Amino acid sequence: MQATAESKEFKAALFHIGFMLSVGALFVLLGLSIPGISPRNKVLCWQTAMVGFFAAGVLVRRHPVVWYPTILRWANRLSQKPKPAPPASY
Repeated sequence: MQATAESKEFKAALFHIGFMLSVGALFVLLGLSIPGISPRNKVLCWQTAMVGFFAAGVLVRRHPVVWYPTILRWANRLSQKPKPAPPASY
């Protein structure tokens, strides 16, 4: 896990994902906060925001170095046997 966090691919993927999420958030804020914006420009802002969020999702999917360690952790937790419950004392 430590080697993954230090790899160049991981850092580049996180940078690109963060950039696309910030682009999406910026256009959501533009669409909501500009008073008197025409409906056409508002739709354009929302469409650009959706493209930004979709691109971030595609980047997560295209870089297994981002999501594969998390899947392994979840699989290890699910494969462990549950601890027995302590006996109830009455």
